[in-house]
Amino acid sequence: MKTESKHTPGPWEVTNADKDTITVSKRGVFTVAALWSSTQPRYEQEANALLISQAPALLDALKDIHDRLLGLKHFGPMSTNTIEDLLAIAEQAVKKAEEA
Repeated sequence: MKTESKHTPGPWEVTNADKDTITVSKRGVFTVAALWSSTQPRYEQEANALLISQAPALLDALKDIHDRLLGLKHFGPMSTNTIEDLLAIAEQAVKKAEEA
């Protein structure tokens, strides 16, 4: 039996609560994740927090691409324009995640 996972919708933001903790939260209302590690360098913790904060946008982009492909499946081969549109959605999501 498949269960659907629940997630906290974005946007999420990253804040440096103090020198030991990096927090990913939903507009400061509640914490999605708090990261701290004595063995992981601070820059890695910050990079992980920024990537986590982009999870809702990445999920939305993937769902959009999936739905478009599913809709096109019934109409035969895709046009070059359609492929370009889907690539643009994916590239934008990846770029945003990498720049975070």
